[in-house]
Amino acid sequence: MPRAPSEWFRNKRWSTEIEQSFFTRLARSRTQRDQNLVIQAVELVDSRPDVALRLIEVYFESRTEPFHDSRAWNAKASALQRLGEIEASVEAYRSTLEVEASQPGVQTGARVEYPYLVALHQIKKHYSHALETAEANSNDIAFPINRFKLCAARAIILGSLGRLALAKAAAEEALRAADETQSEFRHHRQLGLVRDDHKDAMSQLRRIASA
Repeated sequence: MPRAPSEWFRNKRWSTEIEQSFFTRLARSRTQRDQNLVIQAVELVDSRPDVALRLIEVYFESRTEPFHDSRAWNAKASALQRLGEIEASVEAYRSTLEVEASQPGVQTGARVEYPYLVALHQIKKHYSHALETAEANSNDIAFPINRFKLCAARAIILGSLGRLALAKAAAEEALRAADETQSEFRHHRQLGLVRDDHKDAMSQLRRIASA
């Protein structure tokens, strides 16, 4: 079923025909060209991370102003992570956070995803900054998944640094977040719960909590 004209920059699939149509419409965009380019990249991060990266490259090469930079960097980080390029993903998340520090009006999930990624992959050269980021955002408790990732990052990094009592407390808090079956949002009770794709983290957390 063809997409509505207003959704031409939200394609979930990609092909030569879709690409041609997208760039034709993009060329006609005036005030929202940068935004539409980033939105389309975000839509393709999971299904076509390679295309998402290409679109982000186009964005940075042609953007008219930097307002969407944080979302662009965050999309790049997510796409790189999807492709298994972890070190590059971490650097892109750091760039996202740098932009957000100077443009606090536009926030992404980098403050959660960055420390979690660093902790899971034990990238020790970034431990200090990742721990600082996780602790600075420890009040980001809107969703159980955010609380889980931030606490898990703290637990794993603190454990690696030998700060075992603090690591144990953070691990226990992360596990409590993982057990939650409802979010705090009245009309979106199933949104932001911890799913089954965090088995590696859960294993580490249980080990830390039981120490």
